[in-house]
Amino acid sequence: EAILEIAFGPVPMVAAVHGVLTGGSLGLVLACDRVVLAAETTIRSWYATVGFAPDGGWTALLPGVIGRRRA
Repeated sequence: EAILEIAFGPVPMVAAVHGVLTGGSLGLVLACDRVVLAAETTIRSWYATVGFAPDGGWTALLPGVIGRRRA
């Protein structure tokens, strides 16, 4: 519900990220209208390496952010 509100709510959302971005937090960030990443920020998704399905809705949001072909 929170991710849907961030993605489709009436207020523009901005995320500022410093450090490691992984797990459900990746979905929260992808739902934002604007994202600012620190130069040393790393983005990791370990789900596929352990056979899990991603959480946080980011698999649905990623194509809208980087395009279908790249996703």
